[in-house]
Amino acid sequence: DNMGCLPLHLVAQHGKGWNEEVEMLYNSYPSAVRVRAGVVLGNRLPIHMAASNPNAKGSLIARLVELNPRAASQSDREGKLPLHLACESGKAWEQGSEAIYDAFPGAISQPEQNSPRWTALQMAAACPTSGANLISNLLLLHSESARMPDTRGRYALHLACISGKSWTGG
Repeated sequence: DNMGCLPLHLVAQHGKGWNEEVEMLYNSYPSAVRVRAGVVLGNRLPIHMAASNPNAKGSLIARLVELNPRAASQSDREGKLPLHLACESGKAWEQGSEAIYDAFPGAISQPEQNSPRWTALQMAAACPTSGANLISNLLLLHSESARMPDTRGRYALHLACISGKSWTGG
């Protein structure tokens, strides 16, 4: 379309799960998983869109990662990796964050490439809808993130408090 979206981008941006209709769409143009949308949409790959889509289920994210595992290590125009976007949207660990992590474990320690320089943990802590399961998995896999301040000197604990998390809720 005029914003550089292919049908697979729209599915990733607005869809829920991977089903046989999406599989047929993919089979009609398999290269779509490696095509970035236009500048207006942040030069995002389908995995970026699915990771930031609050309705995307684990089946959609896992299949996109399976079809293009390299995409898990690629940033969008804002300098965010798919794991950053999944954490920023509060995506549960089992609903896609784990599949993205498995494809590119280095994302857990890599800060976003923009001025806040948040890690996946900081993004999850700042998200009002992220759960304790996501945060605890991020901490188990990279506890050093809890000791990394952003460019304003805020740690994940500060961001969790600002977002209204309870002690047991994150």
